[in-house]
Formats: sequence, C-alpha cells, structure tokens
Amino acid sequence: LYKLKKRPKTKSFVAFVGSVAEAEALAMTIPPYAQTLLNDFWPGALTCIFRAKQNRAFPFLENNQSIAVRMPNNTALLELLKDVDSIIVSTSANLSGEEVLTTIEKVEQLFGDEVLIWDTKQSNGDIMASTIIDCQQENTWKLIREGTITKDKIWKSLDKR
Repeated sequence: LYKLKKRPKTKSFVAFVGSVAEAEALAMTIPPYAQTLLNDFWPGALTCIFRAKQNRAFPFLENNQSIAVRMPNNTALLELLKDVDSIIVSTSANLSGEEVLTTIEKVEQLFGDEVLIWDTKQSNGDIMASTIIDCQQENTWKLIREGTITKDKIWKSLDKR
C-alpha cells in the first residue's frame, strides 16, 4: 500500500474493526464524547484516531503511539472482519496527498490492475471520504478531515450528551 499510494512511511493506515469492542481492544481509551460518536455513526464513514494500547503490536504503523479505526458500513466487509483473526488495514482511494477518488472508474484509471475493486452492490457506504477525527485527548476532539459526516452532524451528536 505504501508503494502503490506513494505514501510516506510516517503516515499510517486505518484499521478496520467489526465492532466498538474491537476498537476498545486497540485503543488505550475511548473518551465519552468519542463513544457517543461511535454509537451514532458506526458502522459508517467515521474514522477516529485514538492513543494506541502499548501492549499491542501494529506492524503497519510507523508510529505506534496512535491508531486510526473505522467500522465500515459494508455488510460483506463486516462479515469478513468476523471471520479473520487479524487486523485489516484500509486507506482512501488516491495517491497520498491527492484528492480522494469517489468512483470505480477513477480508481481503475489511476491504479489499473494494481487494485481489486470491491463488489459495490454489497455496499451500504458513502462515496465521499470518511470524516477523520482525532480523539486522543480526553475532553476535546480535532477535525482532521470533513467527509460524509459533516462538522454540524458531529456537533448535533455531541449536543445530545
């Protein structure tokens, strides 16, 4: 993936999880505000960055201090996550630092035979990139990238707490 995306080793990938419990197994702590967001938006296009548990090895990470996790909104992928006994990593469909590709045609045009296209008929997901939130601080969050889940939707979710 690093070579394919021309991605610097300092940038890590997202770990897909099949449940909030799996995210809890990877994260040192999930702050209460983040728990609210997970409850409201998972499965879905929300990626959260947490402080990583120090007793876990993440060979796909250059920096083991934090980990990004997402529970995808795709039935077939969630079934696969139940069946595997390891972490599946993901990334946006693009070259590192470039605009995220939102159609199969654009992905095939850029990457050709280098990538496997997932059967999108099984997808309940979004065509925009996921929203990325840094949740490493106990009482505050930072929006890294606004995607399908807008900043307004995040605030509305947190306002009900």
